[in-house]
Amino acid sequence: METQTINNYRKINVNIVSQQWSPVVTINSMPAKTILGTAKKAYSEVFSTSKRTGKNLWELLTPILPDPANKESRQSLDIAIYQWLLTAPLQNTLPVNNVPFITGFQFNEEFTLEEMEKAAFTVIRNPDNTLEITTPEFNPAKDICAPLNTESFSFKIMAVSCDVVEGMKTGGYISELNIPYNDEQIKSQNIHLPLNAKQGDLILIALAVEYTILIDDSSKVVHDQRWMPAGIIWAGYN
Repeated sequence: METQTINNYRKINVNIVSQQWSPVVTINSMPAKTILGTAKKAYSEVFSTSKRTGKNLWELLTPILPDPANKESRQSLDIAIYQWLLTAPLQNTLPVNNVPFITGFQFNEEFTLEEMEKAAFTVIRNPDNTLEITTPEFNPAKDICAPLNTESFSFKIMAVSCDVVEGMKTGGYISELNIPYNDEQIKSQNIHLPLNAKQGDLILIALAVEYTILIDDSSKVVHDQRWMPAGIIWAGYN
């Protein structure tokens, strides 16, 4: 809208630098194209950074993605990272938890983690910058939505990190919990994530659920997208 305003004023250069020589103020005009060009370059750099970061994180998360070839989901992740970068987060000097736009991102809108479970996972960042995830106490049959004939399911938890500025992958770790699908209470557990993220790293903790069903006395892993929830349960920046 500001560009349109500038154009409406007979293309007068209205970007101003004031040189104050008390008590007189003189005003010099600067070319609007220079300022607009600088802004365009800045947004272009943010866009490039978001694409590069998204690519790195997507590749690291491939083992738990419901569909690694899903371009729409991949682009949505790039957009989420772009929106976060527009808030100028790289200027932060202290660690940031629950990064906006990225925390809560879903890789499968057909069946989200919120639809799958009633109980939520908790992520803790320790004083030494290590991460832990606490699984809730729950009853699988009552708290976990599952397909017919489910005999068990797996929580696949993955922590990954990459340097946003340098555009480098810096770490990845995966843990898996196999749980029978029955009416018995499962106790809460603490899982240490040995991910040594450094300053400047964007860290993601993602969760995917894999179901195993019993068909004709044979166990089979479900590959139907309608039963493959996965998403980012926590994102942090160092």
